[in-house]
Amino acid sequence: MKILVELLGGTIGSHKDENGTVVLGRDMTDILPEGVDAIVRSPLTYSSENADADTYRDALKAISRDIDETDPEGILILHGTDTMAFFAQLAYRVLGGARPIQIAGSVLPPDDPASDYKKQITDAVKFLEEGKSGVVCEGRSIPLDRVTSADINGRYGEHPDTFEHFYGMDILAERAKRFLSDEPLPKLLVIPAVPGAIIPADGFDRVLIDCYHSGTAPVSLVPHITRWTAEGIRVFLAPIPSGGNTYESLRQLIGAGALPLQGMPLEGAWAEALLS
Repeated sequence: MKILVELLGGTIGSHKDENGTVVLGRDMTDILPEGVDAIVRSPLTYSSENADADTYRDALKAISRDIDETDPEGILILHGTDTMAFFAQLAYRVLGGARPIQIAGSVLPPDDPASDYKKQITDAVKFLEEGKSGVVCEGRSIPLDRVTSADINGRYGEHPDTFEHFYGMDILAERAKRFLSDEPLPKLLVIPAVPGAIIPADGFDRVLIDCYHSGTAPVSLVPHITRWTAEGIRVFLAPIPSGGNTYESLRQLIGAGALPLQGMPLEGAWAEALLS
């Protein structure tokens, strides 16, 4: 199986310096199991905690070009763990499903004797050979559209709900093409699910409101949502369960103009807000 390997940095592409600090960069010629037919590319490297939407666009543009040039049967992306779930949700929507994609990272750098990087990569290759797309975590392949951010131990979650696209493949392809163009990306304000979050007055053109587990957020946001939607700023709500109770507060938020994104985690809603 011909695999395109894209190294984007993160802990899996790092080493410890003389002070024991993890820094980017290492020789990756020995990363793959023997016998794997691989093309290794490293179009850019970054620490995932410092990544933003523009960083991801640069990476996905480079990966798309490499796919066109090499025509692989599978794609392995090595990425930092901190924001991997956000990258994975974008990759799911931008790269399409024509080929299996596995995204893997490591909790410890490869030069640490306790690093899990070899198992992560070995598992990723196995999943690619099985035709699966996902994020590699402790012997599992978590589907790209259901993965949630890692906990303090670096273990990714799987969103228990599922969603169905409300748009066709042609619209999905058009959104991906627009994202990969040189158009300025929307400035997205994310309002966290914490009591009394402070909201800036301007500097953004889309809003994502992080909901509590019940699928709603404070009604104090209603006048803000009313004003934003009147100004042409789209407002999204997530995560919202696709079943269960609907609260009066949620009805008020939707009535003010917010768009509910049901059945997906916050990371998926973040990608939707960027692409819509």
